Amino acid sequence: MGVKVPGLRQKFKLLVTYGIYNSIDEIAEKLGKRPKTILSWADGTPSVDPDNVPSRSFQALARVFADAIGIDAEDPKMSDLLLAPPSWLETELRQFSGHSFRSLLETEAEQSAFALYRTTETSGQMIETDFAPRGDQQYHLRIGERFRLVVERDLHLFNVFALQNTNTQWGPVPLSLDAKSGQVHLPGFHPDGSYAYMQELRDTGPSLFAVVACRQELPEVLRAHAAEGTTLDVSSLVSLADALRSSKAADRRLFSVSVLFGR
Repeated sequence: MGVKVPGLRQKFKLLVTYGIYNSIDEIAEKLGKRPKTILSWADGTPSVDPDNVPSRSFQALARVFADAIGIDAEDPKMSDLLLAPPSWLETELRQFSGHSFRSLLETEAEQSAFALYRTTETSGQMIETDFAPRGDQQYHLRIGERFRLVVERDLHLFNVFALQNTNTQWGPVPLSLDAKSGQVHLPGFHPDGSYAYMQELRDTGPSLFAVVACRQELPEVLRAHAAEGTTLDVSSLVSLADALRSSKAADRRLFSVSVLFGR
């Protein structure tokens, strides 16, 4: 007798895609089985239908998936996800990966390190002003208003990466490290050394800016996202969270600031 687990091969692939495990081989090792064995559960054999897990192995399978989304294997929700279409599991994995990185920010990020500067036109000339946040530690800017951010901490000895979170998506933000002060400037400097500025042109509402600093190397995939300006996929976000969690607390620093954009 076995338990029908719809789309099992796709569910295995989701665990790899979302960075929970590196390969099918690693999933099989976790289950104490050979890769050929667990793939036969997914693909079937001449005598057994596809997507059929032996009853004696179902609980072990549930534990593997439960670890991936941070719930107890005995939780009825876990059985529901295994018996549901793969899209249900993907939704849970996507939420868990985002929450994993965000939970680090919520528990560790320093929120008072950022300074925001914006430009204002006076008598036909552009001047820069230091814009203090309101009491709720959130900056308020208009759509299209030019601004820059500075993390006023010495991060000379760290590898640094900056992100912006808007409408559930995380994207890289260009940065420069000041050679003298070690402060991090977003979006950095022009080739001539002058400050660059950024604008939010489309999305109103809150936007979270984060800077992560780590003494150990950050995942290589982040460099590709930074170079190409592409949104971080879930596996990249998981890799970042894992790299930070695997470092010593003294070897990482996180900073965040919220900016509310309005019309």
